[in-house]
Amino acid sequence: MYEEEEKKEGKKASSVIGKRSLSWCDAATLEEVKLIAKAIGKNITLNDVFVSCASSAIARQLAEHRQLFTTRTDGPLSHKHHPYVNVAIPVHLNGGFLLPGKSVGNNIGAMVARIPGEINNYDDNDTTDSSVDTAVQRLKTVHMSIQKIKNTPAPLISYVMAKFCSDFLPESVTKYIFQNANANAAFVLTNSRGSPKKLHIRGQPVESATAFFPLPPGVPVGIVVGSYAGVVSISVTAEKWAIPDADKFLGWMLEEYGRLRDEAVMIERKGKGKEIFKSSE
Repeated sequence: MYEEEEKKEGKKASSVIGKRSLSWCDAATLEEVKLIAKAIGKNITLNDVFVSCASSAIARQLAEHRQLFTTRTDGPLSHKHHPYVNVAIPVHLNGGFLLPGKSVGNNIGAMVARIPGEINNYDDNDTTDSSVDTAVQRLKTVHMSIQKIKNTPAPLISYVMAKFCSDFLPESVTKYIFQNANANAAFVLTNSRGSPKKLHIRGQPVESATAFFPLPPGVPVGIVVGSYAGVVSISVTAEKWAIPDADKFLGWMLEEYGRLRDEAVMIERKGKGKEIFKSSE
């Protein structure tokens, strides 16, 4: 949307094309994230939690773009709100389990799920996404959407198509196909599981480890949720026209995570009469 509006205004969209916006941080302990997921739903995963956080951040980014260009053009934009967005999620075809003597290899497929975006967020001056009832409601909707697509052959089909294209078609043709076959995904999110304990290099501990996602053709935002030594990290790699300030975007993700955490605490208080988390202050 950012790029399209720059062109309408007669400005050089090339000033942001090809540039990247990057941010990363340690977000929470792995134990805490698992407790939040367990408190909210039996089968909710770490991926579900952060796909939900990212979808909230995407909604706020869209609202900010709309507000920015409304100010520039001195009038309302023709762009509609996006109550839903698509997310691409890589899937290991062996279910993430490696047999003895086997490597990860390229046995990776992908699936695209339709998840909440700017649901009921029709106030251009509201960039907080507050009109979504609760963070928990958003997360549960995300979980159901992802779970539904998991039960289809989509990951296997995408793997077969990608392998055929890369093995038999020219690179330029393959790139064109990938750019036009991403289901209009707003972002891709994957996880990277690191060592549960700190590693050492020549006797010195590696204190932190973060992975970054190389953006596939046609997808403007890549997010990696990693774990290392019991700590969950998040990295954001984005086209600058889509996310001008990755630090702000990552901050929005963390704010949504904080809301989930607070709501999970309330759920536990009501269900068990006590907290399973320490008070967040």
